[in-house]
Amino acid sequence: MAGADVERRLDAGDVRMTSIEERLAELRSELRANTDLTRDIREVLETGRALFRFAAWVARISAWLAPIVAATAAAWVAWKSRGTK
Repeated sequence: MAGADVERRLDAGDVRMTSIEERLAELRSELRANTDLTRDIREVLETGRALFRFAAWVARISAWLAPIVAATAAAWVAWKSRGTK
């Protein structure tokens, strides 16, 4: 009788262990998918950050370049209109 009880308890433990191993495999798979998604999101955020840095750089250059272009255009118009009078 004691041997049958031990056998039954070992079988129950084996079933529990199999269930735990299956759940662990599922969790590892979900974690892998989550890690991949997190990497993709991180890449998108890093690309966005680089885009904002580029836009700020363009804005800085434009702030310096716009008055120079405007002055050059005004000088060119003045030079061209001088000869037509």
